[in-house]
Amino acid sequence: MKHKVLDTEYLTLCLDRLTRFKYTQDKYERVFLDICHKFEKNTLDIPCVKKIFNDSVKSYTDTPVNDFWNKLLEDDENKMFVQTKDCKKFFPLDLNIEGLLEIIENNENLPLNLKRLMTLRQNKDGDQKALRKKYSLLYPLEKIILTEGITEEILLEEFGRILGYDFKKEGVLVLGAGGKNQVAKKYYQMREEVNLPIFILLDLDAEETKSLIEPKLKKKDKIHLIKTGEFEDIIPYDIKINAVNNMFKNGYQISEKDFDKNIGTVKNLKEIYRINGFGDFQKADFAKAVKEILNKDTKITGELESVIKEIAQF
Repeated sequence: MKHKVLDTEYLTLCLDRLTRFKYTQDKYERVFLDICHKFEKNTLDIPCVKKIFNDSVKSYTDTPVNDFWNKLLEDDENKMFVQTKDCKKFFPLDLNIEGLLEIIENNENLPLNLKRLMTLRQNKDGDQKALRKKYSLLYPLEKIILTEGITEEILLEEFGRILGYDFKKEGVLVLGAGGKNQVAKKYYQMREEVNLPIFILLDLDAEETKSLIEPKLKKKDKIHLIKTGEFEDIIPYDIKINAVNNMFKNGYQISEKDFDKNIGTVKNLKEIYRINGFGDFQKADFAKAVKEILNKDTKITGELESVIKEIAQF
């Protein structure tokens, strides 16, 4: 079959997508179908895709296929995800990953999942968990933290690092569900697809979500319901105050007396922003501001410290 050569940028994107944390069937079908569509094939043709991929790599290098990589990627999928018949049809993979890694070895802007492959390329006999810990590679994954939203996604890992628990070194991935109402739906999907333990972190007002999940909770999974409100409420006041003041250095500098202890942090900050003309309060911007001021000397106490310790022991 004659076909155009796929460029190295596109080949790299394909490998990136194949090695992300996403259900096997979903990501493999997306990548393989996308290649098929590039050559006006409307149906999934797995042998054709493998030939196109390998022929493209061969046009840049004579390095042959190395089964080390195909076994590694298949083992990763088996560890992370439940493998159905529709997943298994893509294996054995038989892709020239060794050749592609050789082509892109000088690329300094690779995502973490591909940096992991590059590290393994130099240490094929090394222990994967030891390499993950040494180079903060995240993969292979050990557990998933499922949260309600963006604040936890941005900050949990940072708070863990301050307390001596590095998520990337320990293989811990934080996933936001996109809101309280999406957590149960996301967990239902993950419990059918994911083999790894899942730690579910919920705000205090998510009792209904908790009650929906508990009857279907796997033995190896766990729910933590925050006792004092939302995730933002368990961030120490000095951190919240310093973050806001750092954002608005030329404006009013807030203090703890600006907070009404009878309402939650988010409501407080929305009101503080409104009164002082700071614009609309956005959780993601606030989380990034908190992240910016954190350092190894930041004091993490109370329930936030307990949550990190619970994740570490989970």
